[in-house]
Amino acid sequence: MRGRRSRADRATISNLDLLLRLAGDLRREYGDIVEIAEDVSIASGMGGTSGSTGTHSDPTSREALDGRRAARRHALKEIRKSVAAGLDALQRAAYHARRAQSDSPNLWSGRD
Repeated sequence: MRGRRSRADRATISNLDLLLRLAGDLRREYGDIVEIAEDVSIASGMGGTSGSTGTHSDPTSREALDGRRAARRHALKEIRKSVAAGLDALQRAAYHARRAQSDSPNLWSGRD
């Protein structure tokens, strides 16, 4: 029979539940996130044509120079980096969980 869990144990279980929920949400949304980050079209807040006259309109240049596209790509890069760091941390946690459950001397000496 299990004893009463400590506050740290309850917090860890809660964090694991949150991690699973967030990972599922991110996995479902990631394809859309990539599409949005790669999308070159820039939606304007106003419909219709531009009010300026006499200037050369270069939509490709305007889209390439728009800071929102760069910001979306930077956010995507941060997602990738954070997911990789999260995976590393989760793998280390799983290793230590196996180590805590094992009586094998190889696990305790770090030669697994």
